[in-house]
Amino acid sequence: MGRCCCCGEGDGEGAPSGDIFVLLARHMRRAARAGAASAPSQPACPQTRLVRFARSAAGRELLVTCVRRTHALAPWTRPEPLTEPAAAIERACSERSEHNGVLEALLGALLLLRQPSDARLILDNFRQLQPGALQDGPLVKVAARALLADAALTQRAALLADPPATPVSARQAISYTPVTEVEAEHLTVSEFQARFVRPRRPVVIRRGAYAMSASLLSLDTIRELAGESRVQLRRPMADSVNWARLEDAQHTTVSDFLERLATHQAEDLYLFDWSLPVHCPDLAARLQMPKWVDNDYLTQQPAGQRYQAAWPSLFIGPKHVSSAWHVDVFGTHFYMAMMSGEKEWIFLPPAQLPLLYPDYSASAEPIFEVVSMPQAPVSCACTCVFHSSATNLFVMPSFVTCWQADVRRPDEPETPAVQYATPMRCVLRAGDLLFVPGGSPHTVTNLTDTIAVRRLVCLIP
Repeated sequence: MGRCCCCGEGDGEGAPSGDIFVLLARHMRRAARAGAASAPSQPACPQTRLVRFARSAAGRELLVTCVRRTHALAPWTRPEPLTEPAAAIERACSERSEHNGVLEALLGALLLLRQPSDARLILDNFRQLQPGALQDGPLVKVAARALLADAALTQRAALLADPPATPVSARQAISYTPVTEVEAEHLTVSEFQARFVRPRRPVVIRRGAYAMSASLLSLDTIRELAGESRVQLRRPMADSVNWARLEDAQHTTVSDFLERLATHQAEDLYLFDWSLPVHCPDLAARLQMPKWVDNDYLTQQPAGQRYQAAWPSLFIGPKHVSSAWHVDVFGTHFYMAMMSGEKEWIFLPPAQLPLLYPDYSASAEPIFEVVSMPQAPVSCACTCVFHSSATNLFVMPSFVTCWQADVRRPDEPETPAVQYATPMRCVLRAGDLLFVPGGSPHTVTNLTDTIAVRRLVCLIP
């Protein structure tokens, strides 16, 4: 009698249930206790380590087994249109008290196997049979990721059918549209709303940072007011599934980090999105809300409300450090004020996000990549989830290769859609304030050592 590799229970025929990452973690712990060797890799957060495991041969076998076992439960767990009488299917569902947990595990496995269309069809079947069942918090979260992933496929197909631009290969070189620049003294609030907020266009407001503070923040001021505060530094990591592909690096004091920065020993460490109201209220008190965004809904919430006082946040980093393509949390607008140094920003319009191949397998905050899954047949008696229903072979990828989508590499054959994007670019300098519309994918690179302040804003029309 074997143990189920998905849930660790019974004789190997049990159905997986619940968060697929919990199942992956259990399997990793059992493998570690058994002394199974694993390839060395960079230290990373638990979610990134679990995705690394999911991409290994053992991890993918676990995911495939998870899908195979759920297929035995009821017709709604298969990626095919319902054909049996609805009453019989509904009875099959209702007889299983943990169908929500089973569906959560199945959708999570399919997303990690890069099968969002299958996940969407299964989810639609389930919703058709039990329209009121999608009220469980964890299930709603993974269902939302399945819908986002499938929608991105549909939207990308629509964009490629009517591309927004001539492909870069035909243009011979990447062409960036410059971000509009305006002088702070010439931009009224009504013009800002009409030209940039409502049409969701970025803008660089020259000398706009002085609307936050008459004197821009310096390293000396930050050291004086926040030097003893402890901070969690970040560093870029190519295979991270965290927001902007940044991983926690080390704890230190602000003073220690600033000393490393001054002596060029900061390497790739980054003080990233450090909340000033939470960690250094004295520094936050020196910063005002610029007039163009003072109708922010978040700051008008009652004191103590979540996110009411989470921003502005501080960014300090050395030259060359960058954050990978990402979309800011909640898809809200935000602005960044440059206090010193220069940053290069590259954007896409929100509607072109699908051209970057957003991946929602680990989070509703996407990373942007294509995962290649070369397929090798593995014998088992069930329908293949990889659309080979005519055979009894269950197709399991033998290894995984990933390509990060980037408009700066338009000739990458694995990410051909990016060549149709229309990227925008700007360089922020000390004193500039940049408005970024909600939902805009962007990547940022420090051209020099930099200090910047950011604030998310939910603008009231």
